[in-house]
Formats: sequence, C-alpha cells, structure tokens
Amino acid sequence: MRLLIQTLNYAPDEIGIPKYSTEMAEWFARQGWEVRAVTAPPYYPQWRVGQGYKGWAYARETRNDVSLLRCPLYVPAHPSGPKRLVHLASFAATSAPAVLAEAVRFQPDAVLAVAPNLMAAPAAALAAKLTGAASILHVQDFELDIALRMGLMKGKGAAGLLAAVERSIMRGFDRVSAPAPAMVARLMDKGVAPERAFLFRNWCDTDVINPDRDASSYRQEWGVGEDDIVLLYSGNLSEKQGVLSLVEAARHLADKPNIHFVICGAGPAKKKLAQAAQGLSNVRLLPLQPIERLPELLCAADIHLLPQVPAAADLVLPSKLSGMLASGRPVIATVAPGSGIAQEIDDGGLLVAPGDVTALCQAIVDLSADRARCAIMRRNARQRAETNWAKDAILSGFEARVKEAIRAKQATKQSKPAEVSS
Repeated sequence: MRLLIQTLNYAPDEIGIPKYSTEMAEWFARQGWEVRAVTAPPYYPQWRVGQGYKGWAYARETRNDVSLLRCPLYVPAHPSGPKRLVHLASFAATSAPAVLAEAVRFQPDAVLAVAPNLMAAPAAALAAKLTGAASILHVQDFELDIALRMGLMKGKGAAGLLAAVERSIMRGFDRVSAPAPAMVARLMDKGVAPERAFLFRNWCDTDVINPDRDASSYRQEWGVGEDDIVLLYSGNLSEKQGVLSLVEAARHLADKPNIHFVICGAGPAKKKLAQAAQGLSNVRLLPLQPIERLPELLCAADIHLLPQVPAAADLVLPSKLSGMLASGRPVIATVAPGSGIAQEIDDGGLLVAPGDVTALCQAIVDLSADRARCAIMRRNARQRAETNWAKDAILSGFEARVKEAIRAKQATKQSKPAEVSS
C-alpha cells in the first residue's frame, strides 16, 4: 500500500510534531508501505533553517526508506503573530503544487495531512480526491483557537470567517483524528461527524525511556547530589508553554539550596527566559540535548514541570508529556482539573492553577519533601505511560484506521457504477 503524507515538520527536527511525523512515516515504511512525504526544511524550534538545507528551493532526499520532497519555506527569526501567519501561508503555497504532483505520480491509497499547518491541508484533500485515495487529517493542535485565545488574532468578523473555513477544511477529509480525548470531542464540536473522528495518540518508546536509566552523568555535570531535587523542563521555549512562570517560581524558591531548576530547549522565548533568570543560581539553562541522551536527561529529574497557559487548555496535548510519564517521575502541571492534560496525568502528579506561581512553589516544596508520595506517583506515571502511550500498539491501531478508511473509499468507488446503471 502507498501512503502520502503532508506535514510541515519532519526530521532532522527532533521535538514535538517533527518527532511524531517522522516516527510514524518510518514505522509505516517498516511495515511494508511505500511512503512519501511533502514537508519543509528543518527549522524548529530554533526558527532558522537547518545547516545544509535551503529555505528557498525544492529538494528531494530519502531518510530511512521514506522519500521526502522539501518545499520552500519562510522562516522568521522572531515569529510574531503576523509573521507566523506568513510562515504558515508560505508552506501552504509551496506545498500545494508539490502534494498534487506527488499524488498524481505516486497514486497513493491514502493521503494524510498533519496540522499544523491546517492552511495547507486543502491541497492534501484535493490530492486524495483526484487520485481516489482515502483522506485523513490529523490535528496535533487547534491553531485558530490558540491564536484567538492568546490574542494573536482579533476581530469577531474575521474569527467567525476563519472558524467557518476551518470547519469546511475538516469536512473535506474522510477521517479526522486528534491525540487526546478532549481534542476529539472538540473536533465533533467543530462539525466533524462522530463516525469520522477518532483518537490517534502521540506515543513513547517505553523500552527506550524507562525509570531504570542511569542518569548519574547529568547530575554530576550539574553538581547536584542524591538528596537534591532536580525540577526539569525540556522542550520548546515559547509563550504558549508558559515557561516564564518557571523562572518566577525559581526566584521565590531561591532560599531552598537543595531545589534546582533545569530548563532545556530552544525557541522564541529563550532570550526573555535567559534575561529573567539572570542572577538565579538555582536555574540552569541548557540548549536542546542530543536526542540519544533524551532518556538519560528525563531520568535525571526528580520532578518534571509542565507549564501551560490557560489559553492552550484542551487545544493541544504537549508531546513532551509522554516521555515525562515514561521516565517514571511525578509531573507538576499548571492546568485546570478536568482538562485533557489533567486526565492524562491523573494520579501521576500534581495540578496547579495556571498563572498561580505561589501555588506552583507550594506544590514543588510539598512534593520535594514527601518521598513516599513521590514514589507512589512515580509508579503511577510509569503505569500510565505503559498503558496509554506504547508506541507499537498506538501505531498499529492507527494503521488499522487508515486501512479501514481505504476500504471504505474503495467500496464507495465500486458502488458508484451500480448506482448509475440502476
């Protein structure tokens, strides 16, 4: 069978959506599928085109049996709201002819579009229609809703128009998926029929990331002892993640010499984060760590921190959560009870109201002092990862959904001549 994927992000970018799009494509290739992907050059989360790639030209390459066509992309060094829109529009414009041409040449059985970038998805739906392929849209986050909630887009008229366009795009696909139950419910709120909407979780390789990893080298590098508490955040550094609240918490806890904040990553908020952390000896800022050291990094933590701003609630499921849980460490998340993230963490950590730095500090102090409670949460976190985030089980389930969509499409095509003749 043949699968054509349209995704803005792909390897060698390593965190967030690129990780999942890449691992999914390569998993399908290992199962015997012919896989092609229309994507962009790597740029995330540093917001600059990766070394050895060009942002202004089409280019082909093959990675682990997946054939890639990389499309020109505008990458702003400082991605403000308007610049992000131009960034997304540039991929929509350059990937549209590419995905249509690839579909005609490749004749796929299924076309999969990954959002973000929803703006580019209509071309994937059209490519599927032209070739008779099944069309699937996977929504990793609700771009429009996040932009509206965070004030990046203003005006009720424009918001209403864009919401109508969003619903129209989603109705153009045979199947639409999302990585969290709350997000699937939101798909249906947006008009996706229940029989067309389904859950396609992000995943974690629980054999690679496990609590027994030796993380002593990181802790030695950081100069922390066995009785010290390491609070870790690793991932994209942006306003949407609410990472500045971590520095505020560190400032409040500067008198606790055994509590250390380690923040790893890259992104548009990195400079502001570094400025805010000046003079704080309990904060260590690190660049993105090599992907091969990620399991060790996650297990170097005693507690994981998952800050989120209220505007992003139930509009995105942070990809980093799977690794946090798999490492068997408690998670303190700044989310409301009952939210999708809260349901995923359950009894594997603590919840704190978004924006309440005092409550965040209290949760850190309380959990740091209660080793017995930590041990229970460690077991619970690991169990949730093994139950809900196992890689092969999730991808096998998704493959079954794709095959079902293909069969349904083929059955529809076969029934049309009979309807005409009758």
